[in-house]
Amino acid sequence: MTKVQEATLPVLLQGQDVLAKSKTGTGKTMAFLLPTVEKIAKANVAKDAISALILSPTRELATQIDVEAKKLTTFHTISTECFVGGTSIELDQKKLKKSIDILVATPGRLQDHLRNNHGNVIEKLKHLQVLILDEADRLLDMGFRRDIEAILDYLPAQRQTILFSATLPESLDAIQRVALKKDHIFIDTVGDQEQTNTHVNQTALICQLQDQIGALYSTLKAHIHANPNQHKIIVFFPTARAAGFMASVFEAAKFPVLEMHSRKSQAYRTRTADTFRQQTKVIMFSSDVSARGVDYPDVSLVVQMGMTDRDQYIHRLGRTGRAGKDGKGMIILSDFEKHFLDELSDMPITHQEFECDAKKNAVDKVLKTIEKNADLKAKATQAYQSFLGFYVSNLKRLNLSKQQLVALGEVYAKATGLQSSPPLQKRTINMMGLENLGLKIQKPQHRR
Repeated sequence: MTKVQEATLPVLLQGQDVLAKSKTGTGKTMAFLLPTVEKIAKANVAKDAISALILSPTRELATQIDVEAKKLTTFHTISTECFVGGTSIELDQKKLKKSIDILVATPGRLQDHLRNNHGNVIEKLKHLQVLILDEADRLLDMGFRRDIEAILDYLPAQRQTILFSATLPESLDAIQRVALKKDHIFIDTVGDQEQTNTHVNQTALICQLQDQIGALYSTLKAHIHANPNQHKIIVFFPTARAAGFMASVFEAAKFPVLEMHSRKSQAYRTRTADTFRQQTKVIMFSSDVSARGVDYPDVSLVVQMGMTDRDQYIHRLGRTGRAGKDGKGMIILSDFEKHFLDELSDMPITHQEFECDAKKNAVDKVLKTIEKNADLKAKATQAYQSFLGFYVSNLKRLNLSKQQLVALGEVYAKATGLQSSPPLQKRTINMMGLENLGLKIQKPQHRR
């Protein structure tokens, strides 16, 4: 039994409301599923009632909880369903015609059903016994506060409510007040000092922007060489476009790369997650859809490309070193981003300067073909645009001017294999606030 399970199970089994501060990878999913199943199994459940509702911030995490719940109820007559965006809403409606005991959902999709009262879902939720908000801080970060408040209005006051959260931001206070009973129990399994997996070996690699791809290549090759039969690596990128472009480049260079980001369909992401979960000797290039909650066993290395924020750094790092196992974390920063490390000054991070190898590698050879490969060139152009979009929103943190960002964009474009920065739509440039700074404007295509 894990620390969070030992701390929360006795209280939850008594039926009390709980706010639990818990890191990812500590067995918290089982901590709330076990008492929920126990309660439903013993209760006098009303006909066609949804007895437990679990709200999750992402499709991937919701799907994972659904899988665990189904395993746990194998020998019970308890049905579990999962409703998330990006899947058939008509299929959800068919499921609502049948009995559902445990419903796992993302807030947006559940709101769709409630607004239209599909399958008489409003009536079914009137008999709810347990409400669980998993990754509550993330639910709020992703803008689900209004959806959650609207959903709460449909639920009975007499219920047990459980909130699990890795952090306790001020924005959580309002949800606590309306969701939890006043006499709820607060359980902290993290503490003030233990904000991340301290046993994870962490390194920051500083390089020139033009050497960032080479630094990633060297990091991956070194880890694979050191762990030839047991490597499982996640590489996080700041944008979906960057993740997609880099995945295509490294795949062309014969790396065993899987691609996971928000621009892929839900079905594709589910298949990719399952593949990564089951395999070893594999690498996943991802945006932050994989940063929290989702459990991938035996991840040996997490690489973070470019700056992020402190909380996201911690949650990404939490993909490795899970369940007490060893793991390694590497953040690769361009020199203009290195002050981000000031935000992580209390973390045991070893700083390292990247030494560029003049010898051309397999990725360099792929980058040389970018201008001749229409697909890769289009993806490089999209990655360049997303580079500007991401960093223009972080100018103050980086103490950069817009003119300096445009110059960095030129360096980034050439690093991706483009001859120079590509033209962008005038509307896109204006939306980023980068007009009149020398960016190339795409010529409008006249219809015949």
